[in-house]
Amino acid sequence: MSKQDDESLRRKQALGVGLGISLVGVLALALRYGFKKRDPSLLPETLSPSIFATRMMPTSHGEIVYHVSGSGDPLVFLHGVYPGASSFEWSRVYPEFTAGWEVIAPDLLGFGESARPSVALDLREQAESLVEFLHVVCSGRPPVVVASGLGAKLALLLAAQHPEFPKRLVLWLPLEVRRLLRGKAARMAMGISRLPWLRSLAWRSYLSSPAFFHSWLAKIGYAEEAAADEEAVSVLANCAGLYQSEVAIWGILKGSFQEDLTSRLRDVRCPTTILWPESSVRYLPADAEILQREIGQSSLKFLPVDGLLAPLRHPTFMRDTIGNEIAEGGVVRPDFSL
Repeated sequence: MSKQDDESLRRKQALGVGLGISLVGVLALALRYGFKKRDPSLLPETLSPSIFATRMMPTSHGEIVYHVSGSGDPLVFLHGVYPGASSFEWSRVYPEFTAGWEVIAPDLLGFGESARPSVALDLREQAESLVEFLHVVCSGRPPVVVASGLGAKLALLLAAQHPEFPKRLVLWLPLEVRRLLRGKAARMAMGISRLPWLRSLAWRSYLSSPAFFHSWLAKIGYAEEAAADEEAVSVLANCAGLYQSEVAIWGILKGSFQEDLTSRLRDVRCPTTILWPESSVRYLPADAEILQREIGQSSLKFLPVDGLLAPLRHPTFMRDTIGNEIAEGGVVRPDFSL
């Protein structure tokens, strides 16, 4: 055997060992959680407050379900993208704005109660559906858009493609996919995403379970080990357990949201505020500063909160912060004491 063949054999053996370890890990999780009885209920009523009407609008890529209440100019809340994501992410924040705004909170396609296509939509397809949705639901009125995570990336693409629409952006942790997919667990998930039978097993047995979301909230969603929120765990697990809810997530792991928007950010003409944790082991201030320089009319504010789901963990603080940003944009700040 030549030296080159010997090296090739060792690489294959190493790859086999690595995949074997990953498989053992997933199978162990399946044995631990896969046979526990799952809550058969549908989405809980807490997905949106009772004062909000739930409606549906067809788009060229599927039907979007949204929650709406209040009167005034449109104020749209876009959730991030992660397992179990839905408009519930902002449900503890947006009800307080209905006194002066028409508040609109959609579930993006592939998430929550909206249509879940059998093939993951890419970033531009999501943007196309969102533009169709907003032009109809907002009746041509440019909305203020509050968004988070990869939902904020979607809002930036929308603003770059349609400079006249929206009127203002307020973005919490606007992230690129590469910033989210760090660490051994993320790399393992990306490997699993390429193996259909394994990703199905992993999703059903663990990644859509309450056990997973307890851990995910502590490490990423809330970034607080001691944080406990059974309502959030229940909603996330129920959303993740819906038919084909995993398609969008595996699609993102395989690259559906990877498009680099750097060259388009100068096309964002509306005033934009970037909100970012002032102290975080996961999200670096330098990333926010680079993004802020790339967007024309933008400002950057560091906040004393952390975690992708800060709107759920710290709703009063996030509500007040967003209210202040809207007021600085020339709109009267809501009176939350009413």
